[in-house]
This record gives sequence, structure tokens and C-alpha cells, in this order.
Amino acid sequence: MTDDTSTISVRVPETWSDVVSEDWEIDGSPIGTALSAAPNVQAFNDTWETPGVFIGVSEAVASEFTVDGLLDVFDFADNCNYGERQPYETEALVGAYDVWNDCGDVAGSMFVVLAATPLDAAAPMILLYTLLPTAGEAGVFGDLVDTLAIAGAVQSAQAAAQEEVLSNPSATVVVERLNVRSGPGTNFNRVGAVAQGDALIVTGQVDSCGWLQITTPDGVEGWVSGNSQYVTLDARCADIPEVNAPTAPASGGSSGGSSSGSQSGSGRTSGGSASQGCYLFQNQIGPELTITFTLKDTGKAESFKVPGNGEVEKCFNPGRYTYTLDAPPPWDSTNGELTVEAGDNFLFPISPE
Repeated sequence: MTDDTSTISVRVPETWSDVVSEDWEIDGSPIGTALSAAPNVQAFNDTWETPGVFIGVSEAVASEFTVDGLLDVFDFADNCNYGERQPYETEALVGAYDVWNDCGDVAGSMFVVLAATPLDAAAPMILLYTLLPTAGEAGVFGDLVDTLAIAGAVQSAQAAAQEEVLSNPSATVVVERLNVRSGPGTNFNRVGAVAQGDALIVTGQVDSCGWLQITTPDGVEGWVSGNSQYVTLDARCADIPEVNAPTAPASGGSSGGSSSGSQSGSGRTSGGSASQGCYLFQNQIGPELTITFTLKDTGKAESFKVPGNGEVEKCFNPGRYTYTLDAPPPWDSTNGELTVEAGDNFLFPISPE
């Protein structure tokens, strides 16, 4: 949604289809540009029951008010319960916002008033206020500020994130779940996980892209295996800078992770077979595990057990497999897929949730 002057753009819920683009006026005099959206803008302006948003952009207001001074003008104590003032800062904006609750005796409603300026400039002043009458609408505020863009002054956080993805090499996750670790190896702690289809920003690599230094869509920085079984790169490895790897911990293993298996990395085992792919299953959760590998082409299955805090090496013929890791409560079973290639020699750590 964009105003008539193409100054303000923002994404709003589809039901907020009544849109008004106009001058932002005080005492009948225009001071800037304004954009409102709601299911019914008149009802949004007149009642506490209709959700909606108002966004105003003004150079004049920036010259007359600080962020706190502007927020102080909007006092709804006669109709709402005041929550608190919170600082607000993104890569593009800096300011603060007030939260007002239960406005107009509408239980659970929330009215948020945000005042902010561009991070690197004192003007223009941006005022955004939104009424969210039900708890289920609370997440709309985040969508509004993430997609808000002001021409010539503020790029939306969403657009900035997309620009970063496009300007850096990326790796797309091709397995159901992939561990993110604090360093390039399965002996580094797990710091998060990504899912199939996630696009990771690649900032560096070691061992000829055996491990990739990445940033996840959620902003988590870490390392993932660069093995083609787990990720697909959109750039040549030669175009990704080699970086200095952090020092490996004194002892291996991960903590706080999920049962993710070989998706967690490409650490090599000492054994192996030229005609098969071999994996060293490492049980790091304690109780005995039952693991079942099924060859997708034939449906032939093989089950085996890995003792608590023990390890078992198994070799499989090349092919595409599904696997199930069965653990007693409180752990759940975990399913995944794995392509086995001749000559594979990888660790398969299984970490506690």
C-alpha cells in the first residue's frame, strides 16, 4: 500500500481495504504526508473497536518535537490504561513507542503510538499509531514496522534483508533440518537450526566450502556444513572468501540441540568403504536409541541400536534413504532423509533436545 505521493509504503492486512491518502494537517495547515488504512477509516478514527493504522511523515514536526516530546502529545489516559514506553531501533529507524491497553473499555485491546526518525538523520519525523482491538491482532504491529518504507529516507527492514540476501552468496538448505554450529565442525556447540528451503547468507568458508560461515533468516550467525547433501550454493566456492575459523573446543559434542543426525555436519570418520557410505552414529542423549534406515527405491529396511552415550558405525549401499530415530520419552522420534554415496565417511551425532 502506497500513498498518492509515493512517499509512504507499508503492508497492511487484506481486510484493511479502506485507504485514505491525504495531507497531514494541524489546525487546518498541512505539515506533511499522511496515510491511513482500516476496514473502515472513519470507524477507526471515531471508535476503539475498529483496527487500523495512521502514518504521518513530516519535516516540520521533526523541527518542533523530539521523539519523546511528540509521544507526550498523545495522551490517552482518559480512555486507556498506560502500559510503558519502549525504545525502538532498527537498521533504518530510531525512536520510541508507547503502549496503551484496554482502550474504550475494549478488554484486551492495544493502541500503539510510535515516533521515530531515520537512523542517520534528524528528519523527517515519522508518526505511526495503530489500534489492535483483539489479542490475535497484536502481531500486526511488527508487520507494519517491518514493511514501512519512506521514500528517500527509510528502507523497509524487509527490503533491507532481501537486499542483503541478493548482494551476498547464499546457500539453500535441501534437507529437512540442518544444525547451525558455533564453528566449522560437529565438535562445536549447536547455536540453532534451519529448515528445508531456508536461504542462508554466506559470509565465508573454510576447507574449500566444507563448512560455510552463514547468517540465518532469523539473524543467527554460525556455521553449517557445505556438503551438497545439505545445502546448494548459488555461487562458486572460489568467489566466497576464506575466513579464519574459531578455535575448536577442547572436547566435542553439542548441547541443547535436537536429534538431527548427520544433517548437523560433515565431520569425517576414520573408517569407510570404497563401495558404500559409512556413518558413525554417536548417541549423545543418554538412553539407548533404535535407528531404522529404509532404502526408498526398494523399501528394504535395516534397524539397529546405539547404546546410551555410545557409538556404532554402519555402512550402506549408495542410494536415497529415509531414517527414523526412536528414543524413549521425553524425546520424540525424529524422521529425515539422507543420500548415501560411495566413499562417504561421516559422523552422525544425535544430540539432546
